[in-house]
Order: sequence, then C-alpha cells, then structure tokens
Amino acid sequence: MTSSPLRVDVLGIGLLGPGLADWAGSQAALRDPATAWSPSPTAIPAPGRLPPAERRRAGAIVKLGLGVADQAVAQAGLDAAALAGLATVFTASSGDGANCHAMLEVLASPERLVSPTRFTNSVHNAAAGYWHIATASGAPSTSLGAHDEGFAGGLLEAAVQCVAAGRPVLLVAGDVPYPEPLNGARPLPDAFGVALLLAPAGSARALASLAIAPAPGGIDVAACADPRLEALRRAIPAARALPLLQALATGVPRPARCVVAWQDGLPLAIDLIPPAVSALDRAGIAARIPHQGAMCLLDRLETWDRDGLHCTTATHRDPANPLRTPAGLLAPTAIEYAAQAMALHGALVAPPDEGARPGYLASVRGVEFHGLRLDALPAPLDVRAQRLAGDDRQILYRFTVGDPAAPFAQGRATVVLNTPLPTPP
Repeated sequence: MTSSPLRVDVLGIGLLGPGLADWAGSQAALRDPATAWSPSPTAIPAPGRLPPAERRRAGAIVKLGLGVADQAVAQAGLDAAALAGLATVFTASSGDGANCHAMLEVLASPERLVSPTRFTNSVHNAAAGYWHIATASGAPSTSLGAHDEGFAGGLLEAAVQCVAAGRPVLLVAGDVPYPEPLNGARPLPDAFGVALLLAPAGSARALASLAIAPAPGGIDVAACADPRLEALRRAIPAARALPLLQALATGVPRPARCVVAWQDGLPLAIDLIPPAVSALDRAGIAARIPHQGAMCLLDRLETWDRDGLHCTTATHRDPANPLRTPAGLLAPTAIEYAAQAMALHGALVAPPDEGARPGYLASVRGVEFHGLRLDALPAPLDVRAQRLAGDDRQILYRFTVGDPAAPFAQGRATVVLNTPLPTPP
C-alpha cells in the first residue's frame, strides 16, 4: 500500500444490530447512545429478494448480509441494472455458526449424511452467492475471513477495488453467534451487520468521503465513548465499525479521523471528509482564502484530508497573471501558489463555527527550483501541500508544485497562526 490514501465516497449505508434496526432509524442512537439507544436482540428481517424456497434455506448470516446490503443500495438509489453490475466484498469472522454446528452434529453421528443444502450453505461465500443470484449479478465478488479484523480487512479490500477499477463496490460485514458448545469457544453475544456502498471519489451523491491509509505507529484505535456501545464493539468483530458509523451518523460537518484495528501493528486511519467540500472550483476556493480576483491563483481543489490537499490550476499560463513580469512568470512565484494551498487547507480543517484562523508565511526552507519559469509548464499545474507537524500557533508544511514525481518546485514552509503582523511605526 502506498503512502497516498485510498479516496472513496460513501453512497449508502446499511446497519443491523442490537437495538439498531436499520441505518435510517439508528443515527440518533449512534449520535447520543446514552439517551437514545436501548439495546435489544437483533431482529434480522426475511430477505425479500429471495424466492420463498431460497428464503427458507438461507441461514442467519445470509439474511443478515442481504438485509444490510438492501439498505445500502436502496439509500443510494441503485436500480436493477446497476445491481447486476455491482462488485461486492463480503466479510465475516465465523460464517454461518448454526449451519456449522448442525454439520458437526451430523458428522459425529453414525450415518454422517450431510444434506446438500447444508453443505452449500457451509462455504464462506454463501452470503455473497445468495446476493449475486438474487440481483442477477455476474460482477466480481470477494469473500474474506480475517477473524476480529474482518471489517477493516473488508473495507481495505473494497476501497482498493473501487479505486483500481474505478467503479462502485458494495462492502458487507456481518457476524452471527454460534450455538453451544461452539459459543463457549467463540462467544458472540448477538448478530451485527453493516454495509457500505463505496464509489470513486467525486460523486455528487456522496454522504461523505473517506481517505484510507495506514495509521502512524503507536496511534490508538478508535473506541466508543458510551461504555455499552464500546462493549458491543469489543464483543462482535463486525461491530468494530461502530466508531466509523458514529462519525457518519453526525453527517460529517467537519473533518474527522477514525482509526480501526487491522493487522498487528498496522491499524487503518480513516479520514472522513465532509461531502460538501470533497472538491471545490475557483469560486469555492476564493470564498475560503483571502486572495481574491486575479490573485486567487488556484482553479480547483481535487482532493484533501486533514493532513494535506491537492489542487490544480492553469493560471500560471495566463498572460494576465498579476505575478507575471516582462521575463515571464518566474520560478519563485511557485511559493505563492503553495502558500495559497496552505491557506485553503487551513480553512478546510477549521471548525465551521470558528472559521479559518488568520496566519502568515513565516519562513520557507529547503526550497528547490528545477527551472526558471513557471509558465513554461503545461496545464493543469499540480499544487500540493502536506502538513508535517504543528499546533495552535504554527504549522509546518511540505509543498510541491508541478509533477509530484519530479516537481518543478518543492520545499518546506512554516505558517504562523493567530499572530497579527507588526504595525509599521
């Protein structure tokens, strides 16, 4: 996995769990579980997509998976044609525990005759198979088993497929309890399922955008503040999704980060980006930085998260560029392009109720120019700023202008915040 985050949009969400009957009706409980959540046994609905005979044969893990998947695709408004081409990733820590128990009982009996239906339902991709049959889908499907980290593993797999193939992917994670005596070895208190319909970044219908990358070493995994919800998160592998679901239930009014456990020593950091500012045009940028008119040098915000952003522009080729000299747009003007990107980043990560904090460029260091004139580069021009460190008083950024693999200009810059410039005597 590269250092660049996987960027995907969330178009639909499905949820079933204790006291959580569906996504639409559970958001208030997730936002304020102390007063709005009353745990009760998970009610798994009958899968309406299946014919009656298949519905009777389907086990709890199949019904759970189809239940949350239906919620997610319904919220996104997918029609039958879209479902027929929808790739999926299904993940579960244990599969169909009741079916496994029944097969073991038969195998321990003198006859040892396993029914074909039980054998069919015993495979780990049974839930995916039922879904693709019900939706007449021949699209790719992946079924994962990653023990307690199944949700994170499924999310990573779904995001990789979504970005690589450039098409939506449905993630379905679910777990159901074993009967005794298997429950004594692998206790799961109840059923829990979640579905996320992911799409390539830039969708006009996104509920939120996610930027997924390996988390820095030593960072804590996200937990639920409510002790009852936290107990549920710890007890059921699929419920590891709860902190992310709680963040999504807020509507993501501002950037947030959720860290989920994946492999030992390698958790995943999920940056949630408000849908309204997943991308910005020139007017949107000008509304957030002090540079106005022709001095607003950035044309478009392509992507961003709490650690940095990527902008593009063609203003460096404009003969009316206010920074242009008789000799052209000289290389040092690249610093101004980078500074505006940093100002935009500060505005994007600021709490909405506070607004952007005033600041100024205090210093630049380690600057390298690989050319004399910025206007000699083709359009669009890439402008990137990556936050390296900082606090409430100053921020250190690394910036590149031009192709990030071979930048025209690069360096580090320190931005000082909330400090007025001295007034000349």
